[in-house]
Amino acid sequence: MEYTEVKKAHIVPRFYLKNFAVEDSVMMSVDSAPPIGPVSIDNAAIRRSFYRRFRPDGSPIYDVEWSLSELESFIAPLLPHVREGWPLTCIQVKAALAEFFAFQFVRGPQWKKWREELAQEAANDFRRNPEPVLHNGIWIPATQQQINETEEEFLSETEWLNRMMIIANRLITAFGSMRWYLIEFEAPLLVISDQPVVAWPIDSPYRRPEPTPAGLGVLNFLEVRAPISPTLGLLMMWQEPPDHAQIHRGSEEIAANFNAFTIANADRQWMHRPGSPPPVADGHLDPVSKKLIDGYSADEAKMAKVRDQVTDLLERKQGQDIHEAVDEHGRMHAEIVTPDKQP
Repeated sequence: MEYTEVKKAHIVPRFYLKNFAVEDSVMMSVDSAPPIGPVSIDNAAIRRSFYRRFRPDGSPIYDVEWSLSELESFIAPLLPHVREGWPLTCIQVKAALAEFFAFQFVRGPQWKKWREELAQEAANDFRRNPEPVLHNGIWIPATQQQINETEEEFLSETEWLNRMMIIANRLITAFGSMRWYLIEFEAPLLVISDQPVVAWPIDSPYRRPEPTPAGLGVLNFLEVRAPISPTLGLLMMWQEPPDHAQIHRGSEEIAANFNAFTIANADRQWMHRPGSPPPVADGHLDPVSKKLIDGYSADEAKMAKVRDQVTDLLERKQGQDIHEAVDEHGRMHAEIVTPDKQP
């Protein structure tokens, strides 16, 4: 199959950015500088050839970009109608949105950098202690060429993108199984960044605005946040499904908390709708779930039966490779816990 070359890759899809735009333009801050704009969404949250990898013969291939575009084409008409379709009673719609937000969690530069650091550490360990090769019943020390080839494989774009797809598959199971809450604000208060999905560590009672810790692990989230539009935010928590039917009214304080971590989690850029500056909190902040849901805590999250069920599902995925994780359309196979699967 031939794939279209994509030199200007959006790490946040254009249709997602459009929710925060006026006439397809946003105000944008780059590297913590004051916002500039209006800037076209065509030039927001992009990286050059970001999802390109290379075939064994050295030729470029854009199959991961194609897989992401297939998902985006399915999600594009769904995302603007989350508010009117709430609660999400169609499990296929929730699963698709979970897939979308799972990829937004891992498709950016932050996760790529963390993965590259792990791969480099593994390559260094192998170089220091290369495993011998069994040949004709004799263990033969690895050659320098074999060591170089293994290191090159560890650090290749293919290895990074394959791992991204596999981890996204695990995240879909977690995100899709969590209980979702929709928060609505009376004014356009929320921002988006080039890495907009944020997770809060389960054992952190409060935090200063900072990026999601690298390698946190899907079972170690207290809450997961995703801005949908300037007036809608999604909150995912470890509580039994189904999703909460009531739409919560968000305050400016909650918006400021949301925004602080969306901005802190950015790689380089964060954007907001042209107009008045959005509220941004600082200092030590509580989880949004603590302010929104009475009684929700780390203890409740850890004891949630749905979290145990997700653990079981993820254990069955151990050792799964990329070919088992996706279908012929590049879409993910991911089982999630639904109300009818509750014990």
